[in-house]
Amino acid sequence: MQAYTDASRWKDATRIAKEFLPHKVAGLAQEQAAFMRGETAEESVDALVAPARAFEEGREFAKAIDAYLAVTAVRCKEHDVLEAVWENAVKLAMNHVPERIGEVVGIVTKRLVEINRHAQAAELYEGIDAHREAIHVYMAGGMWEQARQLCRSAAPQHAREVEEAHKQHLAKSGAAAELVQGGDVHAGIETYAQRNDWEAALQLATQQGPHMLVKYATLHGAYLLQQDQYVQAAAVFARHGTSTQPPNLQMYRRIAKEILSRGTESQPQGAGGAAEPGAPPLPSLRAMLHKVVLCMRQGGDEGHGEFERLLWIAHLTAAQAVAAERGAADASKRLAVAMLRYLREVPADRAFYEAGMACKAQGGEGLNMGFVFLNRYLDITEAVEEHEPHSTSLDNSDFANTEIPFDFPLPEQQFLGEAEREKVRDFVLELSMNANVQQALNHDELHAIFSEADVVRDACMRGGRAAGASDELFSIVQAAVGQIS
Repeated sequence: MQAYTDASRWKDATRIAKEFLPHKVAGLAQEQAAFMRGETAEESVDALVAPARAFEEGREFAKAIDAYLAVTAVRCKEHDVLEAVWENAVKLAMNHVPERIGEVVGIVTKRLVEINRHAQAAELYEGIDAHREAIHVYMAGGMWEQARQLCRSAAPQHAREVEEAHKQHLAKSGAAAELVQGGDVHAGIETYAQRNDWEAALQLATQQGPHMLVKYATLHGAYLLQQDQYVQAAAVFARHGTSTQPPNLQMYRRIAKEILSRGTESQPQGAGGAAEPGAPPLPSLRAMLHKVVLCMRQGGDEGHGEFERLLWIAHLTAAQAVAAERGAADASKRLAVAMLRYLREVPADRAFYEAGMACKAQGGEGLNMGFVFLNRYLDITEAVEEHEPHSTSLDNSDFANTEIPFDFPLPEQQFLGEAEREKVRDFVLELSMNANVQQALNHDELHAIFSEADVVRDACMRGGRAAGASDELFSIVQAAVGQIS
C-alpha cells in the first residue's frame, strides 16, 4: 500500500487497504484528499524516488520514467531534488526509451522553467539539438548573452529574432539607457517617452537633429494637452521648436486660444508652469507663436496670418504691462482700447474693464468712452452670473458701426471679486448722473486708435517705421515685442 501511495496510485492503494488493512482506509482517504488539495506534507527523498528505482531495477524503464515524473513540485519543495529526479527521467529516455525523448524533455524543461531553472532547461533542449526552443528558454530567463552565444555557435538564423526580442524586452522594462548604450538611440528615446521621462527623451532627441527633436517635442506637447497643461505645452514648443504640419498647427492654435482666453500664464497654486515674478507677460506663448510664425513664413505657408494675429494679441497684452511700468497713461488707454477688437480671443470682461479704467484715468472726454466700456463690463458680469456662454443676449447698440465685435464667448468666472465689481457699479452710477458725461463712443477716436495700432503692429512685427503713430506708443510696443524676438 505504501508503494502505491508514494507513486500516487491512490486507487491501487485503496484496494490493498480495503482487502488487507481496513483500519487504514479512513486515514488513506484523508491523505488522498490532502494530496488533491496540495496539502501533502513533504516526503523523504528516498520515499519519493523508491517506486521509480524499483521499476528501474526491474528494467521497466517506461514505468520508471513515469514514476520519476510523478515527483512534482507539489510533493517536493526542494528544487535541487526535483531537478535531479527529473533529469533521471530524461537519462532513462535517452538511454532506454528513445521514442519518448522529445516528450520527456518537453515535460521536464517546462517544469524546470516553472521553478526558475532556465539554464538547465535550455541545456536539455541543446542536448537534443532543439536550438530554437533552447534560445526561447534562455530569453524567457533573461539570459540574453547565452541566447546570443547559442546563435553564434549553432543557430545563426535566429540571431535577429534574439536581438529584436531583446530590444522589446528593454523597451517594456523601461531600460532606455541600455538601449542607447546598445546603439539603438531611437528605441531608447521612444522608451523614455513611453514612461514620460520627457527631459531624457528630449535631451537625446536634441543630439539626433531638429527633425527628431520636433517629433518628440510634439509628443510631449500632446501629452501635456491631455492633462490641460497649456502653459507647460507652450514652454516645450518655445524651447524645442515647432512644425508647420496641420496637426501641429492645430495644437498651437488650441494652446494660444486657451492661454489668451485666460489672459495670463499664471497657474493654480501647485500646478507649476507659472511665469517667474517680474517676468514679461505670456512669455511661453509669445515665444512659441514667434517660432510658429517664423517657421510658416520661411516655408511660404499662406496660413501664417492667423498666427500673426494671435502673436500680436499676446504682444498687446505685454505692451500694456510695459506702458503701466512706464506710467504712460495715454499709451495704456490706446492699447487697452485696441485690445477690444480681439474679444473672441481674450477675456471680454477683463478687456472692457481695462479699457474703461484706462479711459477713466485719462479723464475729460475719455469719461464718455469709459462710461460705455464699464457699463458693458457690468452687463457681461451679470451675464456671467446667469451662466450665459455667449454675448448674444447683450445689447449691442453702443457698438454699432465699430470694429468691436458683437459676438464673443463669455468667461465662466468673474474677473474681479464682488467688492471690486461693486466699486465699478458705483462709478458707473456716478457717471450716469453726471450731465457732462455722455454714454457714447467717439467713432473718429476709435478709428484713429485702431488704425494707429495697425501701423505700429506692421512696423514692429515686419520691420520699418511707424509713420503717423505716437513715438511713445511705438517705443512701448517695440519693447514688448523685443522681450521675445
